[in-house]
Amino acid sequence: MSSAKEERYFRLLWGAHLRALRLYRGWSQAKVAKKAKTTQAHIARIENGRVNVSARTLEKLITALRGRLQLEIAPAASERSK
Repeated sequence: MSSAKEERYFRLLWGAHLRALRLYRGWSQAKVAKKAKTTQAHIARIENGRVNVSARTLEKLITALRGRLQLEIAPAASERSK
């Protein structure tokens, strides 16, 4: 996968997870934006994978959504059998 495609994939993945948590909470984009001190338009762009999310913004969104971040770094599939 090219670097641009990987970047787009991860933006879409972050956005989908944030949207799922927002919908789980039953909240509007506007409510999340207010709690995270950003705009509804910015939340929409994040959820649609149109912008990169800084670590600080991600932290604000997770806090606003009362979520937690889980990150796993593991060997590539080709390395697992060695």
